[in-house]
Amino acid sequence: MKLRRNLKAICLIGLGLFIQNASAMEAEEPVRQVSIAGVGVIDYQRLFTVQSNEGETMDQFAYRIAPRIKAYSEETGFEACGVIAQKDDKFSVIVGTNFGYVVCVNSRSLVVEGFQHAGATIHSHGKEGRFNPSKTDQLFMGQHFTGRHQNLTVVHGQAQNDFSDEDRKSGAGYLAGKDGRLFYQNKGKTREIQPSM
Repeated sequence: MKLRRNLKAICLIGLGLFIQNASAMEAEEPVRQVSIAGVGVIDYQRLFTVQSNEGETMDQFAYRIAPRIKAYSEETGFEACGVIAQKDDKFSVIVGTNFGYVVCVNSRSLVVEGFQHAGATIHSHGKEGRFNPSKTDQLFMGQHFTGRHQNLTVVHGQAQNDFSDEDRKSGAGYLAGKDGRLFYQNKGKTREIQPSM
């Protein structure tokens, strides 16, 4: 009986530590289900919303928020993403996740009210190295993962400072890379964004 109480206390202490650590990246809203045409229903969670500072260009705005997006991916292993939107000379982004290691869905409908898509997105890549794909990854990566032995499937993560082929096909956007680096690509051309003075 004493051993059972001690184990229960250890579990509660461990749970308390987990909850305390989990709050390092609190989300703006609970997880909800969204329907993606041709894919199915997936989880989506809004992580945070940011607006630009007075006089900030889109590059400057993306450079300022990129570390926060990358921090989420480094903490969880999941991609995070958002559509950069514009209203007059202001920019905004709603950053969310679909709990995918190699996928994150952007939607033009996920923008701050009164803002319109500015023609670019921002995202971070998830896990490096080998990993088992999440449910979201399996939905997007096709039938290869729907077999009887899907738990045995291992895939390789993405390059942290380089756009994937899928990124390039999806249009203009920023990649919040490793070591504080930020990249922009459009129409097959990539440039690294430098901090402005």
